[in-house]
Amino acid sequence: MKPNDTRNAIYAKRVAGKLVAVSFITVGELLFGAKKRKWGAAKIAELERRLRGAVVVPYDRELCDTYARLKAETRAVGRLWTITTCGLPPQP
Repeated sequence: MKPNDTRNAIYAKRVAGKLVAVSFITVGELLFGAKKRKWGAAKIAELERRLRGAVVVPYDRELCDTYARLKAETRAVGRLWTITTCGLPPQP
């Protein structure tokens, strides 16, 4: 979030002292967005600092294949949406 975003204080309180986990796809999309917007070194360093504070959720090949298939299908019909683990059965 941007520094002046009013949600910062709300989210900071909710995650303080807790383990933060993100999908590997989320990490990839964040890095993609930074590169696409040609972020400078300082902004990239801040993103990297924040990512170091999070655990990247493990993945497997089935998840990668499903993500790729669903992303291709949604782009083909002009729909973009977050699909990180859609289509996979629940894991124990």
